[in-house]
Amino acid sequence: MILFIDTAQRDDSTLILKKGEKEYCQKFSSHNARQGDALHKIDALFKKAKAQPTALTGIVVVKGPGGFAALRTGIAIANAFGYALQIPVVGVEKKNVNDTKSIFAAGLKKLRRKKIFSPILPEYGKEPNITSPKQ
Repeated sequence: MILFIDTAQRDDSTLILKKGEKEYCQKFSSHNARQGDALHKIDALFKKAKAQPTALTGIVVVKGPGGFAALRTGIAIANAFGYALQIPVVGVEKKNVNDTKSIFAAGLKKLRRKKIFSPILPEYGKEPNITSPKQ
């Protein structure tokens, strides 16, 4: 079972759980929401598929470009699952492609070649815009 996480754009996040030939999809907006909401959506997706996270065999996550907090959320979740379950995690870039199916397919192809867990790092696409703290 494979989990796909795309939180690169906080207004348009997508989760896909591929269980055999069946795919369960969840789209959501995390704008003005707590970052934990993504975990609630993943939990709901597992319940919909009548599956447990321990059945995961790999994770595909969009690693950029995108917003700092949005990317960090998805990648942190993917890395946490990968580390805890000792399953491979692969990152895919969303540069010139916005078609979720194509991005997921590219990730599945990369996942076939990877056998062990190693953490994914984000590719923000630009330097971070860090402002001074408000007083």
